[in-house]
Amino acid sequence: MIPVERREFAVIGDPIAHSLSPELFAFVFRALGVADRYRYRAWRVPAHELPEALERVRRGMLAGINVTIPHKERVIPLLDALDLRAARTGAVNTIAREGGGLKGYNTDVGGFLRALREARVDPRGERVVVLGAGGAARAVLLALVEMGVAHIAVGNRTRERAERLMKDLQARTGFSRWEVVGSGDPALSEAVRGASLLVNATSVGMHPYPQRCPLPDPSALHPGLAVMDLVYNPLETQLLREAKGRGTRPIDGLNMLIYQALEALEIWTQGELRWEGPITDIREHLAGVLHEREEATCRSERSSST
Repeated sequence: MIPVERREFAVIGDPIAHSLSPELFAFVFRALGVADRYRYRAWRVPAHELPEALERVRRGMLAGINVTIPHKERVIPLLDALDLRAARTGAVNTIAREGGGLKGYNTDVGGFLRALREARVDPRGERVVVLGAGGAARAVLLALVEMGVAHIAVGNRTRERAERLMKDLQARTGFSRWEVVGSGDPALSEAVRGASLLVNATSVGMHPYPQRCPLPDPSALHPGLAVMDLVYNPLETQLLREAKGRGTRPIDGLNMLIYQALEALEIWTQGELRWEGPITDIREHLAGVLHEREEATCRSERSSST
């Protein structure tokens, strides 16, 4: 019997234990009938090990990788080429071997746009607020610029970093209708009260600190506001609980995760593997995985307290 050649992919980041990507891709590979040929794993890569990690991809030891916190910007100098969206955002979340080199892509932009459309949220001509100034925020901001929003307020703990980000985005896209406010500034609450969409692009509220809320003043949330949290573990974050309690439209980060992953898979396989139809089955599976993780955490906490 001829052995089956396996292709392996990975997601790199630090930390990485929270990632749902291995479960997502394992489900997709099974559903597509290729689980015997394709595998995917989470790989913790500290910053000083980034060059070595990318060299493994370059040598074909990995067929492609996803990139998450905190490496989406750091990987760029180590790559040979960027696709248009990666170049415009200044952030990479997908890397593929192409033409003898490594090419960086940003599928977060497309994933965010598809998730918004599925939630029937259209911020064109509206004022929006984005929390965060990292790689995920870059993708969200470019997507919003592409959609034609009227104004963007960026809330971030470090104003200087957010200002550098927006000046960089303005240079790349020409978009100039923006402002930056500190996360503790009362102006952030005013910006939220005047917005139609709020997006959390920080990791605040992510496991293992799900009780944290990235918005210092949740009373600014109002009916008619859509609130999207890119954090998906837990599925209902503290921000989304606050949003639900104030009559807003809460949108979790799971659909964005799924759509960006499926786009990455098409890039890696040059369209050979493609998910057709709705993502309902993938979402239900991942929601089940998250529920099992929460139950395991609760059991562990109960046993440690006795």
